[in-house]
Amino acid sequence: MLYFMKDGERIECRPILRKGEVGQTVVLTNVVLQDHQKLAPYQQPTVFLIYQKHEEEGWYVLRDPEGKEVKVHWDYGRDLYDATAWAQWNDLRVREKLARKQRKIEHLEGVGATLKDILVRQGARLVTKEEAKALGIKL
Repeated sequence: MLYFMKDGERIECRPILRKGEVGQTVVLTNVVLQDHQKLAPYQQPTVFLIYQKHEEEGWYVLRDPEGKEVKVHWDYGRDLYDATAWAQWNDLRVREKLARKQRKIEHLEGVGATLKDILVRQGARLVTKEEAKALGIKL
């Protein structure tokens, strides 16, 4: 299961497991490829179409973007996600990741401004690289 935390809440995307249906578009992502030799050649994420489902034997036939068929056991379903649900989940994850980075940048800018203010109050003179060069200060 894929998840990330947002505002203390766990945002999840659940795998299809044995619930995949013929005609469903699924995404392969975040797998340990040594456990999945048939899927090792594919980049992650990769989109597949469930072309056939054989419930009595417990396997799917997937079609990759080039139309190649890959027969995989239902165990692979733990690393396959409904494409629409995964796209929505991933969009939220990316937006949250960017928001966290922006908050961190704003926090660090505030810390930098505070440190600069403290140094100036203590009598330090802050100069840019260009000013340092003009003053003959080696960096």
